[in-house]
Amino acid sequence: MSNRATAEPAKNWAKFLNPASLKANLISASLFLAAYEIFKGSAVTSIRGFIFDDDRYSEHVSSRHKSPLKASLLWLQEQGAINDQDVELADRLRQHRNNLAHNLPKHLSLVDHNVEAETIGSIYALVSKIDRWWIREVRMPTDPAFDHLNPREIADGDLSSGTMIFLKVMAHIATGNDDEAADLFKLFAKVTGWADGVEGREAAAD
Repeated sequence: MSNRATAEPAKNWAKFLNPASLKANLISASLFLAAYEIFKGSAVTSIRGFIFDDDRYSEHVSSRHKSPLKASLLWLQEQGAINDQDVELADRLRQHRNNLAHNLPKHLSLVDHNVEAETIGSIYALVSKIDRWWIREVRMPTDPAFDHLNPREIADGDLSSGTMIFLKVMAHIATGNDDEAADLFKLFAKVTGWADGVEGREAAAD
């Protein structure tokens, strides 16, 4: 048996048996799967809540595709919220999600199967594009509190949703950018005073 033939199984076992590698892959897999479900739910439920009449929803959305997500994306594309490249990206994300969910042991133990943790950043970018469209085109024009603002004059960086913040933190953790995630927590702690409360409770427990 050649050295190459024996090396490949050894690399696979090393990937699986190395606690650091296994832990990192499990975390990356769980973060990606969770991020994808958040994206899927957000895309579908936003439209379903906007077009709540069953007949109109069937006519304008669900008739486009048997997949609720794909049908929703095609509706968003027609509205100008996303483009062809975004729909293609969503298809690639779905394929990776299915491959990962159905073949998780392979991704944990074979060197030629990897969790594409960086794609969480792609999910974040896609959700951000969709959510900013909802904010500009639907929420702001229908809320009198924003009558004094022109949605077109607000920079993308100044428009955010709870889902975007959630996914941004997940993307930082998945790619090992813990400092950025920590900075977000520090900002939260500064605004809310939460960190002082945690320290106080820990001191009391001691």
